[in-house]
Amino acid sequence: MKTLYVSDLDGTLMDARAQVSPVSRRMLNEAIAAGALFTIATARTPATVSAILQGIDMRLDAIVMTGAARWNPRTGLYSHVCHFPAHLARAIIQAMLRCRYPAFIYTLTDNLIHIYRVGPMTEPEKEFIAWREHTPYKRVEFDVSESGDPWAGPLPDPADVVLFYSLQPMERLEAFYPEIEKVAPGVNALHYIDGDPNNISRGLGTLEIFAPDATKANAVRRLAHDLGVDRTVVFGDNVNDLSMLRSADVAIAPENAIPQVRALADKVIGHHADDAVARYILQHTQA
Repeated sequence: MKTLYVSDLDGTLMDARAQVSPVSRRMLNEAIAAGALFTIATARTPATVSAILQGIDMRLDAIVMTGAARWNPRTGLYSHVCHFPAHLARAIIQAMLRCRYPAFIYTLTDNLIHIYRVGPMTEPEKEFIAWREHTPYKRVEFDVSESGDPWAGPLPDPADVVLFYSLQPMERLEAFYPEIEKVAPGVNALHYIDGDPNNISRGLGTLEIFAPDATKANAVRRLAHDLGVDRTVVFGDNVNDLSMLRSADVAIAPENAIPQVRALADKVIGHHADDAVARYILQHTQA
């Protein structure tokens, strides 16, 4: 039986230091060399994914931005990009401006992510953009110094938008969240606590908004179809993994996963910090 293994990164394949450990890299490479079909599905973009996957013999496209695109680690090329319908992206931008809800807006054109901004940044968002503004994978299209009016910066072409992202106080996020369904019904909108202890202590939540078809589940299904596999085995720990866990033939959670994920999983394995995902893949490849 031909099986596709797909793992989330943060809290799943990556360890407590936010990296794929040398032990996991070794086991994954051994499994891939033995014929395992392995890839990742993450909310991250190639700006950080490229470094995380260093040392892993990736032979398949990575699913990035929660399913909004696939990215080939060997060629650096995107494919299967899910842009927003322009009218939905425009409605969300207008709602953010009207409600004074700050967020990053990502577009993807000519194989490059461009980042726009509405509103002032929280300190964690400033740290977030500082790590990414000088990467070759992204171009920042706003004044990161915020020396001018942060609500009056340049706005993207709505037809190019692939993602809205923010890291804001939960009460502010939850107050804005109902607006999304009002102005852009059917989009894939997720809000959750991302597990970073610093964000938890600050009461910050993550908001991600994608086009209607942009889900990890759809991206995994398309990749499985392209590869002609018989079975999908997926690993995840948080809210943005639920869609692919529900659609998988076998859904697996590390023991540190949120209760909702553990309840859904067909199997709960060891902790993400103990190389549980890579060990499972290797053991079942060798079986």
